[in-house]
Amino acid sequence: MSGFRMVIEGVPVPKGRPRFGRGHVYTPLKTKNAESLISTVGKQMMAGKKPFTGPVKVDATFMVDVPKSWPKKRQGMAINDILLPTSAKVGDVDNLLKTVTDAINGIVYEDDRQIITATATKLYTANGSAKTIVEIEEIDTLPDIPTPLDKHDIQ
Repeated sequence: MSGFRMVIEGVPVPKGRPRFGRGHVYTPLKTKNAESLISTVGKQMMAGKKPFTGPVKVDATFMVDVPKSWPKKRQGMAINDILLPTSAKVGDVDNLLKTVTDAINGIVYEDDRQIITATATKLYTANGSAKTIVEIEEIDTLPDIPTPLDKHDIQ
């Protein structure tokens, strides 16, 4: 098993919906820029190594800034995980993860179909320290994770 941790500084960007214009489909610029940054970090982490070829586990934590307009007490509650980031401005956790997995596709792993397990978490952080932390590991057995059904109990 092999793996590594990537830290992408800056505000996490959810995957934008494809846009249509002038007879073609295009990716929104904000998404394109975020994917470019993430893929650059991925290339640096891989440092010329070949992409993973086996099953992959991805764990991502998206650290988003607390709104500056909030009162100090509320900001403190957010930083201490008493208030959680559910605002529409932060983005959906699945779209945040999609930006990351698409950006490192073909760089860290050959294809994102190799991802067999993934976790994604959004948390608040102190203003100015927004970032995305991604741990990627090539695995040979399924991690001990809770599942809604035990496949062996299905008849």
